[in-house]
Amino acid sequence: MSIISKIYLLSVCLTSLLIISYPHSKNEFSNDQYEIISLLLESLSAGPPPPPPAPGVYSKDTLVFNKYSDSINRLDVSIVVLDHFIKSEEIPVQQKVTFEKKFQKLIETLEKNEIDNSKINFDSIMVSDNRKIMKTDKAYRGVLEDNNASHYIAFSNVILNKDKDNAVIYFINNRGALSGTTSLVLLDKKNGKWKIYKRIVLSLS
Repeated sequence: MSIISKIYLLSVCLTSLLIISYPHSKNEFSNDQYEIISLLLESLSAGPPPPPPAPGVYSKDTLVFNKYSDSINRLDVSIVVLDHFIKSEEIPVQQKVTFEKKFQKLIETLEKNEIDNSKINFDSIMVSDNRKIMKTDKAYRGVLEDNNASHYIAFSNVILNKDKDNAVIYFINNRGALSGTTSLVLLDKKNGKWKIYKRIVLSLS
């Protein structure tokens, strides 16, 4: 086989490998991204969180506390989600330096991430039947009342590390006047499932 033939064959093999591996890598990212989005939507409750335990009366692992938590989580909850990804705000330096280095790099990438208003694929969101998800292209004002919803949510893109076992995401949760938060969420993947490692409230509104 001539050198030219060998080079041609090698280029064909490399091209085929890229075609095979790129969609696989892209699909893996998409799966992780929507698993994280679904996890955050699943964590939203219809009512207020359980009150803190009274000193010396009961602890958080008591039957009373758990029963209250379960009853809140079983209630139907309507959630309006902005239909495209948003850009993260700048995270204060004094907060960033308190995080582990593995998350600091991801946060820096998140802050620099350019958003082109790419749409959220709502078919990829998997939540319990008691979560009613409604998409909107409108800003927050008036959307909750118009849809009789409990939450108005907007997500940034998910930023993953190379090993796809750490992630960060920025999101907004508005529940009404003087009841909104913007948060940074740090996540770990354990035994094949994403878990919230830490949730940092950046601002209240």
